[in-house]
Amino acid sequence: MKPFHVLLAGSLLSFSTSAVTADPVFDGHALHISAVDVEEQPGLYQQIELRPAGDDLWRLHSIREGVTLRNIENVSLVVTDSTPVQVFLKVEGKYMNGCEELGHVSKRYDAGTQTLHVFMYYRHVPEGIACTADVRDFELIEPLPVYGAEAGEYTVTLNDEYELPLGFAERNVLK
Repeated sequence: MKPFHVLLAGSLLSFSTSAVTADPVFDGHALHISAVDVEEQPGLYQQIELRPAGDDLWRLHSIREGVTLRNIENVSLVVTDSTPVQVFLKVEGKYMNGCEELGHVSKRYDAGTQTLHVFMYYRHVPEGIACTADVRDFELIEPLPVYGAEAGEYTVTLNDEYELPLGFAERNVLK
């Protein structure tokens, strides 16, 4: 695992993130599912399309495997001093062309190891699209689901490459 940094913040943060519809949508012709988790990697399979095949069966029409974010230079946790505590994953790095940007983000908590696994994927770019050679810095802020966490020590991972410790002295709820 790569090194990490923890930053404490005393004020509210302003940020924007890309969103993907989490609920399946049926448009009358096909069932669209944004992402499907596998045990080892949440959100690995994305943009799934199923079409009716008759007799209450569905046929897989399309699916793509997600590509995790690369060229990450720094990963840190931003922890507010409010009660309940809010925690944000801050990821900094470079997009290596004009088409790269954040797509789907998946999170899964493993109670056995007290680890929150976060996977950040690139937005899918259809084949045949020409991308500029524009290298751009990025800073991504992703809220983490920590409300109600019991007192104790936890680990947050990003793309199975970065590992960050997180601890709560008491249960993280409104008082």
